[in-house]
Amino acid sequence: MFDFDQQLEISFPGTAVASSHDSTLEEGLLLAREYYKQKQFAESENQLGLLLMKKHEHPEIYQLLGSIRLEQKNYQDAQRAYLNVLKLVPDNAEANYYVGQSLVLMNKSENAIPYLEAAAVKL
Repeated sequence: MFDFDQQLEISFPGTAVASSHDSTLEEGLLLAREYYKQKQFAESENQLGLLLMKKHEHPEIYQLLGSIRLEQKNYQDAQRAYLNVLKLVPDNAEANYYVGQSLVLMNKSENAIPYLEAAAVKL
């Protein structure tokens, strides 16, 4: 398990893989985005995990992780990732929308309403 913070835990397969260089936040995000675009989700997750191990707190890390988890139909972890985005940027309409979508996909529609309403107001 990779511990984002004490409350939200999401696992990363292969996070023990070492980077060939000490990537900066920007480099790591660029690489993770490229892997994601190519649907190489494990590689993208590895890059995101490396960034988080270096204590980078950036909403795009969690947003990209949430997108990966949605693609994998892992809705609970997607929700957790997007909740981390909201901790960093509470007004993020996209994160509110995807928290709501994840809850709907987990058959928790009643819990999704506040997030979907918040997303609609901010769009």
